[in-house]
Amino acid sequence: MHHELFAQIVPLYTQIVQEDPEFTDVIDNITVPAGRNVKLACSVKNLGSYKTEAEVNAKIEQAIQNPLGHFQNNKEYEEFVEQLEIIKSLQDLEKKEKFYKNFQKYNNRRLELERDIECRAKQLEKEVHTSATSVECIRFYYSQKIKIEAALTDTNAQKERSLLENSEPCPASVAGVDESDFYYGSYYDDDYDY
Repeated sequence: MHHELFAQIVPLYTQIVQEDPEFTDVIDNITVPAGRNVKLACSVKNLGSYKTEAEVNAKIEQAIQNPLGHFQNNKEYEEFVEQLEIIKSLQDLEKKEKFYKNFQKYNNRRLELERDIECRAKQLEKEVHTSATSVECIRFYYSQKIKIEAALTDTNAQKERSLLENSEPCPASVAGVDESDFYYGSYYDDDYDY
């Protein structure tokens, strides 16, 4: 029984314990004038989850060069990208990674909210064409659709607020008021003899 338990623990332990990174080749000495920078080629084994500055810079550059969603005219997004440009030039890898992760968190939430807004706009369009039973409700849903689509380039907080504010049903349909009978009835009464 102890052997079975030991056999289960050892593979788990070896997955948890990770060897430190180490150079695989000898790095030759290079003489350079004092105050000058030099780049040395090297190979590293056991890099694991350790990141190199080049990897982080590549991720930052990809985020800058390949924007998604409704990023144009989005001031909050533009500010994050400007900060990414500045962060990219820092030497502190930990700060770069931390800011990049904050950007990812912000950007994922932005894209999620934009999908929710697009979904709600489609629902409102459907309401107008299938469920709205009065002119008042048609106007109400069109107004919501315009407001919610305008929020696509707002801050994340404004997007959330717009989704909340523009998710209400038409008050006339909730109250049980159906103006369609009145509207169509008055139209027919004025223009036709029965």
